[in-house]
Amino acid sequence: MSSPIRYAVVGAGWFGQAAVLPAFKNAKENSKLAAIVSGDAQKRAVLSSDYGVPTYSLEQYPELLASGSVDAVYLVSPNSIHKEQTILAAQSGIHVLCEKHGSGSGGNGGRLRPGWCLSHDCLPSSF
Repeated sequence: MSSPIRYAVVGAGWFGQAAVLPAFKNAKENSKLAAIVSGDAQKRAVLSSDYGVPTYSLEQYPELLASGSVDAVYLVSPNSIHKEQTILAAQSGIHVLCEKHGSGSGGNGGRLRPGWCLSHDCLPSSF
């Protein structure tokens, strides 16, 4: 059996907490929650305790990507920062799964290379 994919969930809003994070409790075979990124210090403290994983602030996101502790990021952060987060992850060799397509405002998503940001609407769920 191969090692599970180590995910960081980036964003701790409603969707992240109601759908994405709880799904990792059922994903024991092929996926593992390895980290959580949030801009809210109180959420980080609670979620770190609830899920038993390290948490990072948004400012620490590049540090997480460079740490070697994650294979992929699941972006459920605000749409307006998906592009920046996707590019940083891709440049670090980290796989990206976006909750939305990453075009942001102004239709500038076309600058992303195909395959850098994959929508969950197009992929079968591993959970």
